[in-house]
Amino acid sequence: MSDNLKMIHLTNISKTFYPGTPREIKALKEINLHIEQGEFVVVIGSNGSGKSTLLNAIAGNIMVNEGNIAIDGNDVTRKKDFERSKYIARIFQDPFMGTASELSILDNFRLAALRTRRKLPIIGIDAQFLRTVKDKIAMLGLGLENKLEQPMGALSGGQRQALTLIMAIMDEPKILLLDEPSAALDPKTSEIIMQKAKDIITEFKLTALLITHQLKDAQTYGNRIIMLETGSVSHDLKGEEKAQLSTTDLVEWF
Repeated sequence: MSDNLKMIHLTNISKTFYPGTPREIKALKEINLHIEQGEFVVVIGSNGSGKSTLLNAIAGNIMVNEGNIAIDGNDVTRKKDFERSKYIARIFQDPFMGTASELSILDNFRLAALRTRRKLPIIGIDAQFLRTVKDKIAMLGLGLENKLEQPMGALSGGQRQALTLIMAIMDEPKILLLDEPSAALDPKTSEIIMQKAKDIITEFKLTALLITHQLKDAQTYGNRIIMLETGSVSHDLKGEEKAQLSTTDLVEWF
């Protein structure tokens, strides 16, 4: 596979928190990870293994101490999160993050569409934008496309998380980072959200990383799985090897 198809290229990245103090934590240790365009990677590991630090390093929420990070062939190692936002959208565990409760669904989508663009004092909504929002929300099959004036804060956690998935693709990112997006939801809603996420990743040909503690989801979703252990990659399987993994296999990894 040629380098120009590698969407995320991590070379010897390391991150140490509180270096030189009694609280020192080596969260990432010389990780080399190359993720191809369109791959859906599931990231697992016990608490403290470095999963969230890895996503934060890719997103630019934290700066690594060593190594290089390239996205779509561009070195972003020293670029902050807002400078990487043209490539990356992110879904958090908390369904109330990433949306403005007091604003309507439509206003939230208006802001999402301008996430990486220059903000203007007044942002208009024309008929084409309204159709685009309705069409995209209709993909969820929840009927929310007919409730665009409803305040986001009046929705259930599952409805908000479903909408954040659609909001994430409004500005045409190339990468979707999902940090336990269904962990705060009930089992039925969780299954719906995960399936919708899979559909969106596939339809829009996104490169995706999913952090999960749910071994069933780790087995079901994605075409590649990596496990982090004390800041290092201990397992990395893709394709048929990943497809053949059982829940028992994953439990034994831990």
